[in-house]
Amino acid sequence: MKLLIKRLHEDAIIPEYATKGSVAFDLHSLEDYVVIGSQIVRVRTGIAVAIPEGYEINARARSGLSLKYPNYLVITGGGTIDNDYRGEITIPVINRTKNRWEIKKGDRLIQCIVAPIKQVEMEEVNELPETERGTGGWGHTGV
Repeated sequence: MKLLIKRLHEDAIIPEYATKGSVAFDLHSLEDYVVIGSQIVRVRTGIAVAIPEGYEINARARSGLSLKYPNYLVITGGGTIDNDYRGEITIPVINRTKNRWEIKKGDRLIQCIVAPIKQVEMEEVNELPETERGTGGWGHTGV
């Protein structure tokens, strides 16, 4: 399977897997950014993709950044990238502090996994089948 990638800017970095065993590839910042306290910015990558039908890209923060800077940046990654989207991939970044944060051109900010999806048929019902969990939500199993 191929992921078609279009470079939208000459400085855009085409992603690649870091190791033979990597399941995700990183996306890079196209430009330098200064993110001031409590600010949200959309970081450009300079690329667009054509994801094969029946697949999505699951974009999320790189685990190393989340561990190294847990109280500074929230790099949301954008969540799902649908297979019919052809625009530039951008990365939402939120600075949770009062300090300024610098993102450098070429920084790896999110990791992406190409994953199969299946659309389902929606059916409205009056009742749902019972489960052992029932309506137990967040934290229902304890700490």
